[in-house]
Amino acid sequence: MSWQGIGDQHLDKTRAHIKTLENHIYTLVDKKSELKASSEKQIKELSDEKSTLEGNLKDLQAQKDEINNQLTTLQAQSLSNDADNKKSIEALQDQIEKLNREIEKKNIEVKGYKDRITDAINWKKQRLDEQDKEIADLKDKLSKKETELKTEKDRNSELERAIEDANQLRQDAEKTVERVEKAINAE
Repeated sequence: MSWQGIGDQHLDKTRAHIKTLENHIYTLVDKKSELKASSEKQIKELSDEKSTLEGNLKDLQAQKDEINNQLTTLQAQSLSNDADNKKSIEALQDQIEKLNREIEKKNIEVKGYKDRITDAINWKKQRLDEQDKEIADLKDKLSKKETELKTEKDRNSELERAIEDANQLRQDAEKTVERVEKAINAE
């Protein structure tokens, strides 16, 4: 097989490898877009749930404030009617404690949602960073393969020029031999 044939085979293999790398890059870019869209949807859902919980927390806080106001009113009235109001005050204090426990529970749930949102954002960011790195690595490989292909083309061009020069030298040598033979035969 000639040098040119070997060079052409190597060029064909390099082109096929470059095409495979390009296809892999497009696939990774598509996956990255899908992952980003999925992340944004999940983060939106978690944010909506967090907003709902925060709304519930505000409602509970308003109830607590209302009961505190009632308690304050009853405590003021208790100076004149201590015995009757004592049970009402204790009942309201129990309600306040219950609401405080519910508020604490809701605060824990809100914190949990905040943590889940943060974890989801961090995980998605890490995945996107990994995808970006993989795409960059593949682009580097593609660039190297393109450089190799150019070098191979340059090398093949040099080989073709060398073959042409060798053919020219052979033809010149054959012509010289013919002239010498004619000169010898003429003598």
